[in-house]
Amino acid sequence: MSKHAGPAAPDPDPGVVVTPRREVAVRQRVAETLRLQSQHLAHLRFVESLDRVNSAIHGTNDLERMMTDALDSVLSIFECDRAWLVFPCDPEAAVWGCPMERTRPEYPGAFALGIEQPVDEQVAKSWRILRAASGPVTFGPGGDCSLDGDFPRRFGIQSFIAVVVDPKIGQPWLFGLHQCSYPRLWSAEDHRLFQEVGRRLSDGLTTLLTLRNLQQREAEARSLAGAQNRLNRALRLRSNCNRLLIHAEDESRLLRDVCRLVVEGGNYLMAWVGMAEQDADKTVRPVARFGLDDGYLDSVRITWADSERGRGPTGTAIRTGEAQICQDMLNDARMSPWRDGVRKRGFRGSAALPLKDAGVTFGTLSIYAAVPEAFIADEVELLRELAADLAYGIRTLRMRGEHRAAEEKIAFLAHHDPLTRLPNRLLLRDRFEQALAGARRKGGRVAILFLDLDSFKEINDGISHEVGDGLLIQVAERLQSCIRTTDTVSREGGDEFVVLLTDIGDFGGTARVAQQILGAVEQPFQIDGNRLHTTVSIGISFYPTDGADFETLRRSSDAALYHAKDSGRNTYRFFNEQMNRDATERLQTQANLRDALKNGEFRLHYQPQIRLSDGRIVGAEALIRWQRPDGDLVAPGRFIAAAEQSGLIIQIGQWVLNEACRQAVAWRNAGLPDLVVSVNLSVVQFRRSNLLHDVTMALAGSGLPAERLELELTESVLLHDTDAALQTLLALKRIGVKLAIDDFGTGYSSLSYVKRPPVDKLKIDRSFVHELGESAEDAAIVRAIIQLGHTLQLEVVAEGVETRAQLDFLGANGCDQVQGFLVGRPLPAAEFSGLFPLGAWRPTG
Repeated sequence: MSKHAGPAAPDPDPGVVVTPRREVAVRQRVAETLRLQSQHLAHLRFVESLDRVNSAIHGTNDLERMMTDALDSVLSIFECDRAWLVFPCDPEAAVWGCPMERTRPEYPGAFALGIEQPVDEQVAKSWRILRAASGPVTFGPGGDCSLDGDFPRRFGIQSFIAVVVDPKIGQPWLFGLHQCSYPRLWSAEDHRLFQEVGRRLSDGLTTLLTLRNLQQREAEARSLAGAQNRLNRALRLRSNCNRLLIHAEDESRLLRDVCRLVVEGGNYLMAWVGMAEQDADKTVRPVARFGLDDGYLDSVRITWADSERGRGPTGTAIRTGEAQICQDMLNDARMSPWRDGVRKRGFRGSAALPLKDAGVTFGTLSIYAAVPEAFIADEVELLRELAADLAYGIRTLRMRGEHRAAEEKIAFLAHHDPLTRLPNRLLLRDRFEQALAGARRKGGRVAILFLDLDSFKEINDGISHEVGDGLLIQVAERLQSCIRTTDTVSREGGDEFVVLLTDIGDFGGTARVAQQILGAVEQPFQIDGNRLHTTVSIGISFYPTDGADFETLRRSSDAALYHAKDSGRNTYRFFNEQMNRDATERLQTQANLRDALKNGEFRLHYQPQIRLSDGRIVGAEALIRWQRPDGDLVAPGRFIAAAEQSGLIIQIGQWVLNEACRQAVAWRNAGLPDLVVSVNLSVVQFRRSNLLHDVTMALAGSGLPAERLELELTESVLLHDTDAALQTLLALKRIGVKLAIDDFGTGYSSLSYVKRPPVDKLKIDRSFVHELGESAEDAAIVRAIIQLGHTLQLEVVAEGVETRAQLDFLGANGCDQVQGFLVGRPLPAAEFSGLFPLGAWRPTG
């Protein structure tokens, strides 16, 4: 007998006569007894089932465990195949999910736990029915609703019962049972028990959801408190770093102190600052660190290139300019190259914060934490602001340093030459005033030596300006080695230097210093693979004999320098008063020459060149004259040197070239025979002007054929920078211009350069022609020059022919052409054209 069975119905008394009526009454009593017994059993079952459900619901404070235990007990009580809970039971919701489902092994789950499903029309329709019902709703045969759709078929559902569970917190849930093994007919007792279980579930859900919300709020409160503490810590850290920035003077110390504050004030393991190098590997160079380093930064190699070692937080922050947060260094794939070192030192989280200047990332501030998930969003934002403050501080310190360096440089450049770093004229003048004051007190002397490098122009223009600068620097060093610490070497500019000698004794001491300078400078210089030679010319003046102030002494030494140059260079000269007069005259001449160019005071005279074979005029040499406003005609010997020294010779030479070409075309247009017009070139003009351009423009502007122009060069043009000179001459030859070497034999005559340049003519200097007939030596030289010219297939012209004897000698020895007073003086263009009606020239007498 079941432990819940009631008392058995009494047996009929055998002595009692059972009448039909009595039998009916007995049967009624038995039926009633059985009914009561059945009700009692059902009640006991109902109470026992609810007790089991209550134990499952109230036996734990864990929501998931409660749902599991409750559904397991329901699965057993109702002997069904699947029990489940769905949330939310809202037909208007977009999605729904199954927080818990329990099944018998032979009937797998119908719902994917934790996966949201869309609320389709069939689901929404069912839920509306369930929400409208006052109790459970059954589906299937004999149920409240039919089983429609694919869902029951897919999961073998033959009937099911469901009820809406509505806890007092949140949205309604749906509680249901599936019967899969047979089409179950759900009894009224099933309905009553299932509805009561639903109520108990509702109470349990209300309790545990409320508890979970409380726990979440407490956790959130704790989290907020922790986050607030971290934010407060980050704010204090930023404030402390800003105080450092305000008082910072040195970048290295600032970076070290910031790293220390980050570790100590932020409770991190390590902080370091890395700078993005612009080398081929794009290296990140650590410049400051603090904390648990233990050689980590020295052992790892971090770059900001787009490579494996550049895709970590630091390299990526530099490359992208965005903060990079690594919440779990041990499991972040980006950290694989450094994981062993990270694990050994206990680094678990990191933040790499870019340091930017004008939008360009130049480095990072990297921070390592001891725990994962160490960086919350608000804290990261404060750390970003800290990094921005630090970048601003670095930029400010660098700008301040640049300003200081610029101020120091400006102060230095105000008193020094930027190339040689020697004192400039301003500082030299200051030191001169000090030396002058001392000399006046002691009755002593002060000397100023004005120096100018010989042939510096050829080196500077012919090789390169960089080599020229290197030569000036080495010359400055050698000059300093020649003087005492109390003396001064100053660079005036270009290739000029000034030496100030203080407290000197006799003049011989100054001469010895000058001689020492000459010897030091003439030693070879080795610059960028070039072995160079140069010399220096020196002009010397003294206080008090040559002047009592700086400018006077400087002019005096400059005048002496001019005479040293005229004396052959690589020497020194002391100033005397005649030099002063010469200098004054030279300066005045230069000023007058400028006026002459402006006022058109220059004239050209033309001297005929006669061909000896037939006596005809075949050429004219253009010779410049200066027609002064007072009518005085100045010969070139009186002003060409001043024009060369001032550089005016370039403009004068351009005028001569253009005027000579123009006049040759005018003669040609007037019907005169074709002539070759010769123009003399100055050494300065050849080296400093764009000669090829000037000649091309003169020919194009005048229309003169190039073969009718002859350029006369002195031998000195070819002595220096011969390769550059040769290239210019070859270019001139390519356009058809004729070339002649003027005054041949007076310079450093050399067969090596006579045969190299593509010249057409040699002109024998008048000094050799003058003594013909009287000097056997000169006769031999002239004869040799003629033979040399013809051997090289050059025409030979003799200059300065003034006598019949000279002419006869030249003709007898095969000279091709002559010019000189015997055959014709230089004439203005109009008078020169009058020579042609005479026909061939014949000497008289």
